[in-house]
Amino acid sequence: MDTLLNNNINRNELCACTDVAECDLLEPGKNFELKLDDIHIWHILPGQDPSRRYNFYKDCSYIQMVFSIGSFGQPVETDRAINSFGLEQNLLLYIPKGVKHPSSQPVEINYQQELFGINISSDLFFKVLPENGSFFNAIRSKIQDSKSEIINSRNLPVTIDMREVIHQIMRCMRKDHCRCIYYQAKVMELLSLQLEQMESSASSQANRKLALKDDELKRIYRVKDILEQNPEESFSLLGLAHTVGTNDSTLKKHFKIAFGTTVFSYLNAYRMEKAKEMLLKQDCKISSIANQFGYKHATHFSAAFKKYFGYPPTKIKG
Repeated sequence: MDTLLNNNINRNELCACTDVAECDLLEPGKNFELKLDDIHIWHILPGQDPSRRYNFYKDCSYIQMVFSIGSFGQPVETDRAINSFGLEQNLLLYIPKGVKHPSSQPVEINYQQELFGINISSDLFFKVLPENGSFFNAIRSKIQDSKSEIINSRNLPVTIDMREVIHQIMRCMRKDHCRCIYYQAKVMELLSLQLEQMESSASSQANRKLALKDDELKRIYRVKDILEQNPEESFSLLGLAHTVGTNDSTLKKHFKIAFGTTVFSYLNAYRMEKAKEMLLKQDCKISSIANQFGYKHATHFSAAFKKYFGYPPTKIKG
């Protein structure tokens, strides 16, 4: 397998991945970039040249996965038009062969946002795309022509599961020669999450169950604020529901619609992201951070951290 990392080519090894530990801290001016067979992973920081989105090294048509990964905890803009790409949203695009930078792009993207993306050759995409199902057949039909197309039917949020896989890709600490297999598996996992979300959204939209009313959205965002302002608290679904004037069943359903995950998965992800930020930027003990996020024992926090990121907090503090 011919693999390139940051345009450094080594054809003498089966896997030429080099150490990417320098990408663990995404400081201004640093970008993660990785090229595998039929896959190009890219990362654009706010205000940087967006043309790298189209620097696919293969002369073929390809599918582009795009994720806006701004600051964690900022609101998801669920009501924006499909041709306007908002914070914490994701897109799936078809880029025809020979297109290096479309003059008329199918979607308006704000390049003051932090973007993470993956280009996958059309051959590989169609190879892994499920053969059965009207939704997937519709995707095949939609990109038969030679124009750039938005494959999503509507703007969709970046879910907690997607964010976790993106972080696992960009902050992989493995140093073995099989890491390329790991990267490929993670790309396929992220694509499956995106396609699953699109199929579910299309089905829900067809049944008119997706849209939330203004008062319902306000309740959900109020719950989100409560979680983020008090991450050390031990919440109950029923208690949160009563606080915002609804019941636990409705809260559970509406929160999943708005944010693509459960209340407690969102809280866990928020805790882990903020804890890692503190570990990276502050001189804090692991036990102190654990207490700040509601863990009585540092070992419980370390286990939760490792489950979320794939490595223990000692990897950062050590």
